[in-house]
Amino acid sequence: MHAGQIVWTSAMGVGIPEIDEQHKKLIDLINSVEQAMKLGQGREMLGNWLRALANYALFHFQAEEAYMQQVSYPQVEEHTGGPHRQYRFS
Repeated sequence: MHAGQIVWTSAMGVGIPEIDEQHKKLIDLINSVEQAMKLGQGREMLGNWLRALANYALFHFQAEEAYMQQVSYPQVEEHTGGPHRQYRFS
């Protein structure tokens, strides 16, 4: 780990192993570009990184929303109508 990287802690967890693993993957993707920049490779990898991050975020949102609906999460509309919708349409 390097200074400036995001470090996963149990406080970030939601208690659902599949979702927590996806959150860890998102953090790994973010950390990978920070590391590449420190190595002077940021420009070369930025386009691929942005595509990978966008694709994985959409996958994660779909999985998270499906889980919320499956367990009848009471604030599913509030959650999916806010952060997820803003990301998809920005």
